[in-house]
Amino acid sequence: MMMFGTDPVAVDAVAHEYLVKVRIERGVQEFDNARNREYLDLAAGLGLGAALREKIDLREIALA
Repeated sequence: MMMFGTDPVAVDAVAHEYLVKVRIERGVQEFDNARNREYLDLAAGLGLGAALREKIDLREIALA
């Protein structure tokens, strides 16, 4: 999987969401702790990008 975007905070937020989901599925992690998202909220608060999923325009492209 490759992730690209014009908003680095949004890319990090989507990647974080995906990684937490996979870690929970594999039993490595039990839940998503809000403290793990602090860097995203801080970056969004500084106006560096969008950290909330509902503000992110995600488009998936399947190759071949």
